[in-house]
Amino acid sequence: MRWVTLSAVALAVATVPTAHAQGPQGFFTNLLNNFDSRGNYEAAPYEVVKTTGQYEERNYPAKKWVCTEGQGRDGDDISNGMFMKLFRYISGGNSQEESISMTVPVSTQVSRDSSTQITTKRMCFYIGEIHQANTPQPTDAQVFIENRQAFTIFTRQVPGYMNNNEWDEEVVALSNILNTAGESFNPAPYWTVGYDSPMKFWDRRNEVWFTKN
Repeated sequence: MRWVTLSAVALAVATVPTAHAQGPQGFFTNLLNNFDSRGNYEAAPYEVVKTTGQYEERNYPAKKWVCTEGQGRDGDDISNGMFMKLFRYISGGNSQEESISMTVPVSTQVSRDSSTQITTKRMCFYIGEIHQANTPQPTDAQVFIENRQAFTIFTRQVPGYMNNNEWDEEVVALSNILNTAGESFNPAPYWTVGYDSPMKFWDRRNEVWFTKN
């Protein structure tokens, strides 16, 4: 899953209501300002508890994230549509009609129902510190503010562009590493996490997160 393809972004510009305070031009300006190929984004804060040669344990404090949810069958790529709903929120689709800077990471919680083969994804953008105390409310009913409580995760960094198969492989690989190390963690739901714009071609950072028991 890449953050979003450039073609999907271009298509989304045409779907921004012209009556909106920013309109398509403002949306496109926010797009250019936010997709920084150098990766200069405000990041969700965390504390490294432990690091080994194979994985890392981190504590994340309670913070607000803006989220949306989608469902599809295993293998379906529903992430682009979800990303654009969140991008419209930071492009002025909020109660203050305010353009909000992009942050990292984009975290997607993944839950699978083995009986129905339906996957539910909750994709979230971290709300930057300047908006944590007074967070603009989404105008899209399918977008909401999540008050994410403090949590501890296990993870490791992997490079490159990730597709569904590569995410699945990383879930298995990290799970095996943690089991071998004797760590106690929740195998589901898990998070797929990206830090880079589509225009960053090298030194990309991707992570799978498992919560610590």
